[in-house]
Amino acid sequence: MSALLFACTADKLTAPLVPLKPSLIIFGGKPCGTNPNPAVGGENQSGQVGLALSMRLIVQVVDAAPRNGQILNFVVTSGGGSVFANVVETANPTSGPAAGCNGIGQDTWTLGPTAGPQTVEARLVDPTNGATLTEATFHATATVSAAASLKVSAGDQQTALAGTAVTIRPAVLVTDQSGNPIAGVAVTFAVASGGGSITPPVPPTTGTNGIAAVDSWTLGTTSGTNTLTATSAGLTGSPVTFSAVGTTGDAAQLVLVSGNNQTASAGSKLPSNPTVRAVDANGNGVPNVAVTFTVTSGGGSIDGVGSVTTLTSSGASIMTPGRAAVSWTLGSASGPNTLQATAVGLSGSPLVFSATATGNSWTTKASMPTAREFLGAGAINGTLYALGGYNNGPLGTLEAYDPASNTWTTKWSMPTARFGLSVGVINGILYAVGGNDNNGQLLGTLEAYDPASNTWTTEPSMPTARAFLGVGVINGIFYAAGGYGSGNGLSATLEAYLP
Repeated sequence: MSALLFACTADKLTAPLVPLKPSLIIFGGKPCGTNPNPAVGGENQSGQVGLALSMRLIVQVVDAAPRNGQILNFVVTSGGGSVFANVVETANPTSGPAAGCNGIGQDTWTLGPTAGPQTVEARLVDPTNGATLTEATFHATATVSAAASLKVSAGDQQTALAGTAVTIRPAVLVTDQSGNPIAGVAVTFAVASGGGSITPPVPPTTGTNGIAAVDSWTLGTTSGTNTLTATSAGLTGSPVTFSAVGTTGDAAQLVLVSGNNQTASAGSKLPSNPTVRAVDANGNGVPNVAVTFTVTSGGGSIDGVGSVTTLTSSGASIMTPGRAAVSWTLGSASGPNTLQATAVGLSGSPLVFSATATGNSWTTKASMPTAREFLGAGAINGTLYALGGYNNGPLGTLEAYDPASNTWTTKWSMPTARFGLSVGVINGILYAVGGNDNNGQLLGTLEAYDPASNTWTTEPSMPTARAFLGVGVINGIFYAAGGYGSGNGLSATLEAYLP
């Protein structure tokens, strides 16, 4: 059996105060607590990510006594933003939309970095235990800020056959400073190296996902690195560079590079090695293709044998990729020689090299640019040097002959013009000694020429001035013998010079 107690006061019977269940509403304007317009209290605002909303969040405690002095917690429940104060005590503000209203709690909401819907809850809590008694939820929409950054989205560091399109379309992502995608930004793509092409040629714009991409990127036909840039003015990271490697295709053709139609003495090695190259459909050299070189007439040899199979170069050596070469020695008899290069299955194969072997005969080569007599000559590393001599006076002219190309090149002139000089070679240096000058004076002058630097230096003079002398080099020592000496007499003098 339960009892119900009543209080009697001045002949009136009254029930005891029963606590009302409190409620919390988003402030809707005045009259206080009765106008249902939550926008006044900051509901359903929009603002830029990372910035504070223009209106404060305002809630009002109703159905509670007292209304002022209640404890509120403001909690971000989605979007990752923040509030100015996590704990707020309700009061009667003296200014603002809720001035003069009891039970008001206010706070400032800064939106999080992600564009889209965000929420904050205002919770009325029991001050004795912190339990939530009731809550009100604020909603807001965060909008993106201005475009700030450009970066690769897809399609970098690809590999494809040269002359074909890469499999992944190069694409970039444009975002604001918080990483939200930005639509409608024009991005200019351009081929930077490798000679390829893109479609379409007009700049694409970013979609709602912030991505702009080309329809296709076709690499250049030459194997190697290709690059593509994407540019949008004013954005951090612009321009972005994409790279791709165009690879070599299968070998399709065997082509002759050099070494055909040479002439040399019978039994001698040709100055230029017969060279072929295996290439793909784009003309790129293909490594590791087997090429067989075979002597087919003339009786010569390839490094002492009649046939050699070798692989085309990978490019690691001095030869460019796809090349193969052999050293060809002509047969012992004068006449035509032939050599065949074969690569199975390749267009152009076999290739035939021709050469002419000369023996016990003279052949006419390219004439010196400067006609002269009483000159000196010497050979260094397969090049013939003609210097000095006489043509309406003594000459200092130096000219070099390349037997492989049958051409002459004019070099730096000898400091002392003279004729009747003699020449010797020591360690790749050409030494010119003796002779007559423009006054017919006999000379002991010794001058040295370095082909590597195309320069002359003056060395110690020969003790006995003379012309038309004989010169020989033994074990690095320069010997000068005989000649025409002073007094219009023959000389038997022998003098030696050690550089």
